[in-house]
Amino acid sequence: MVTKDQVIQLRANLQRIFALKISRTTFRETQNAILAAVQGDTEAANKVFEALLKGEVGKVADKDGTPILQGLIDDFCIAMRLSKDVYERGEFLQVITSDRASSQQQSLFVNRIRRIDGNEFQFVSDVDSTLSLLQHFVGRLNELGDGEGENPLSEKKDQLKAINTGLQGLLK
Repeated sequence: MVTKDQVIQLRANLQRIFALKISRTTFRETQNAILAAVQGDTEAANKVFEALLKGEVGKVADKDGTPILQGLIDDFCIAMRLSKDVYERGEFLQVITSDRASSQQQSLFVNRIRRIDGNEFQFVSDVDSTLSLLQHFVGRLNELGDGEGENPLSEKKDQLKAINTGLQGLLK
């Protein structure tokens, strides 16, 4: 059973937590805040935690049956999901973009990479270094086919065919 006072306390803690940049520790902070708000009641904490992640009030209601978590879900569900994503996959790539530039009659690419945790990196590449990157990553993908067990690329045939078509277009 979660009380209105516990929800008020949890709201204040979540506002404090999400006022800062989401990092790899944010997800753990939210778990601790929920557990503290329900005073160590792990069953209630699990219900609140699940409701905030799924965006569904579920079985968490006040004594009169009123869903007391709806406001928290409305305000913090997306941030909770993002904090979980950052916790689990923070260092994975989210977006890669590049702009074409030229310098001294040489084509360059200004590449920007953003990770799921929000960190961004920028590097400049020319045609040779871009081809070197492409060759490196193709070699790494080829290693997946050489390994034992199921090949994770077997589900990516359409993407690989699209890349092949793009490369074939460059060879014309």
